[in-house]
Amino acid sequence: MRSGHAHARPLFADYVKQLVEEGKLSLERVEEACALILETKFRLGLFENPFVETSAIDQTVFSPAHQAIALGKCSPRRSYAQKRWLAAFSIGRQQNHVCSGPNANNMTTLGDWASPQPEDRLVTVLEGLQTVGTRYGYNVDWYDVGEYSKEITDTQIEAAASMAAQSDVCVLVLGENAFRHVWPKKTIGENIDRATL
Repeated sequence: MRSGHAHARPLFADYVKQLVEEGKLSLERVEEACALILETKFRLGLFENPFVETSAIDQTVFSPAHQAIALGKCSPRRSYAQKRWLAAFSIGRQQNHVCSGPNANNMTTLGDWASPQPEDRLVTVLEGLQTVGTRYGYNVDWYDVGEYSKEITDTQIEAAASMAAQSDVCVLVLGENAFRHVWPKKTIGENIDRATL
């Protein structure tokens, strides 16, 4: 596990070995995880071509083709999913919406292994709701409780709940913070997760 694995960090392999010896983690599960990583590397051709041609990055990364795939424009399920989403939030019938939550208006939803992105390359959940709201003629208010769940106060929760009670639809964007670029604020992700509580 130490050779070339992304988690070849101090103590990681030692902890895995210890968990296997204690019977808390099966060797089969370790092998399964390693096999998935190796399979992905083989499919990507990382063993044959381990280096990136940096001169092509600007033409490749965030290209229109990649954006179309990421946004689901190439998927026949996209329109079906949009119709279900619109129906679920009663867009067009309910006029007053509120959005809140620590992950509503930041890069946290990108996850643990993402780098901070330029603002023009990211649409937050709040921005997406407001864009769709403008298109369909409803208002989306925003109650900012801050970006870090461990710092939210009871007063902020009560204020958000009061605002939600006065709205037709409330969208709460909750969850853990795995964004590695604010490591002290992380609540989940690499070197933060626990095997047990």
